[in-house]
Amino acid sequence: MNTLAVQVVVLSVALSFIPAIVAARMATNRGRSGIVGALLGLVVGWIGVVIVLLRGTADSDVRRSDTRAHRECPFCKEQMRCDASICPHCQKESPAWVYDAGEWRKPSSSENAVATSRETSKSPTALLEIRDLHVHFRTRDGVVHAVEGAQFSVERERTLGIVGESGSGKSVTAMTVIGLTRFPNATITGEIEFDGIDLVNLPDNQMRSVRGRRIAMIFQDPLSSLHPLYKVGWQIVEAIQTHEDVSKSEARARAIDALHEVGIPSPEKRIDSYPHELSGGMRQRVMIAMALVLKPDVLIADEPTTALDVTVQAQILDLIRRLKDEYGTAIVMITHDLGVIAELADEVAVMYAGRVMEKAPREVLFTIPELPYTWGLMRSIPRLDAPRPGRLDSISGMPPSLIHLPPGCPFHPRCPYVMDICLTKEPELKESEPGHLVSCHLEVKERQRIGRELQTEYRTGPDAS
Repeated sequence: MNTLAVQVVVLSVALSFIPAIVAARMATNRGRSGIVGALLGLVVGWIGVVIVLLRGTADSDVRRSDTRAHRECPFCKEQMRCDASICPHCQKESPAWVYDAGEWRKPSSSENAVATSRETSKSPTALLEIRDLHVHFRTRDGVVHAVEGAQFSVERERTLGIVGESGSGKSVTAMTVIGLTRFPNATITGEIEFDGIDLVNLPDNQMRSVRGRRIAMIFQDPLSSLHPLYKVGWQIVEAIQTHEDVSKSEARARAIDALHEVGIPSPEKRIDSYPHELSGGMRQRVMIAMALVLKPDVLIADEPTTALDVTVQAQILDLIRRLKDEYGTAIVMITHDLGVIAELADEVAVMYAGRVMEKAPREVLFTIPELPYTWGLMRSIPRLDAPRPGRLDSISGMPPSLIHLPPGCPFHPRCPYVMDICLTKEPELKESEPGHLVSCHLEVKERQRIGRELQTEYRTGPDAS
């Protein structure tokens, strides 16, 4: 019997004395023996306790049958748990069975899509693709348009960098991918396709088998993401046992190996540490170990180097790069730091006001950026490979309210190149060069000219003629 059942029994025993006391008082008032009335009340109360015990035993049996039932692995023919998708013997993946109406059954063809084998899904096409994604939240102040028409993709063994100011929709987009924005006040439309699976319409119980197992996420603040009352090793072990049929000792050994891989010294000791006992860099490494211990297909890193000193920051970036090369993981790197993007990304998407405003290969974006917002971001960071241009520029104004967005281009109140058309018509995301998408009303040649001048300014200084 579990802890909840024990608590219910104790409460029922205590409450059984209530009818005894009531019956005794009623019997005394009517001139009868109070002892007889009390006995009758206890009998009634204990009948309720027996019913609770029987129901608890039945529920416990159902739970045991739910988690301990086994089936035959379709590959090696050994026994594996019905709710597991990875065979502990041959390590091959097959769809987990569905517990329905008190018994286990094979999943239907639609339910089977979530457990498609990784070995048959490796293709040169995009592993994760987002098309026309809209995420809105209804609040008392109005509708928050957190994401508006976002679209991008990432392939295996590639890194997509998503850059933008705070409030540009980067984190909301990432959390929507793994189903963490499915709130009662949220409206989500568009398409998120992962390895042939429609994640937007995927049921919650099937999303749980994708989240963590095939798509993992490193959250922005490890201190608030790790549970403060549980040791870090327990949290990693729980993640392993949630998705795989392994013993606690085996899961603990894998957790120690994962901590060792991410560079934590003495992992056998650190595994029994609480989050507050670790430094910021150590906690971030624990989050990375937890995300990678199941070897996911896609790793979403949301500001993984925020609040870390530059030395630890470089170590974390080297670690992510090495793990991508070793496991072939596709990485989505979310940051406001263009320096991090220049280090890791193969392709870059610039987001503003919930929209993807520019998307290009890294070399193209840093050579000829074509978006006024991207120009502002680049002018606001120092360069060590060029003469100091003087005081760094900043983007004037403030990011717009996502409840009351300005008409036309959302960047026009802050744009130094604003035109009349920008005030009324929102620009489309169009291709200016192969693989380079830009959302701006300026002519392509004009954008490219300004982008080249920006790079020339960095190489020769602002006073170059």
